[in-house]
Amino acid sequence: MAGFDLHGDKVQLAEIGCPIIGDRKYSAHTDPAKWLGLHTWLLKFRHPITGKDLQFESPLPPELANLF
Repeated sequence: MAGFDLHGDKVQLAEIGCPIIGDRKYSAHTDPAKWLGLHTWLLKFRHPITGKDLQFESPLPPELANLF
């Protein structure tokens, strides 16, 4: 399974001039959604006990969708 380093990702995005929406700690100057602009629309994994493949979907909230 691939690792996930949110701090490292935030730093790298800020360094190239693309901070995460609403993340003032890493140079975001606006907060139009009123929260950190991260959203996982799809999560898939295999249950560790049953072995069943699970999938969860969550549409983009309107507060973020309206930004695009």
